[in-house]
Amino acid sequence: MKRTALITAAAIAIGLTATPAIAQGGNSQFHGMWSCNFSYTELDQYGNRKSGFVRFYQIQVNANNTYQAQGYTPGVYGNEPFQSQGRWQVDAEGFFLARGPEQAQNGFPGLEFIMGAQLQNGELTQRYEMKDPGGTWIMNRSLTQCQRA
Repeated sequence: MKRTALITAAAIAIGLTATPAIAQGGNSQFHGMWSCNFSYTELDQYGNRKSGFVRFYQIQVNANNTYQAQGYTPGVYGNEPFQSQGRWQVDAEGFFLARGPEQAQNGFPGLEFIMGAQLQNGELTQRYEMKDPGGTWIMNRSLTQCQRA
């Protein structure tokens, strides 16, 4: 399994909280095509970047609570394309969550695709920072930003 896939799942899962889903009827503001960027950065205790990665993708959010996403993760040997189909929901606090299996272009299954964000000023966005176990410095940061395509 690739390190970027493991870090992606861990970073996103850490940033998401489990909250009960609400009915989707009033959530049409999420429907449609979104163009997204995701970045994950690991930092040392001085704030210097140690490692990280980015992902670029488009996600089609459908009225029947399904989605389709496709995009790529730039890598040392070129772009690593992926696709995903699954379901989405919005919790009681307006947090959008899309989840489903991910498939790599090489035919191998990836980890679960997880996208979480809030709708703010017409964009889907989420910023998450995790502090070190002592709580004194930020050891990783993730950012999701999506605009209507």
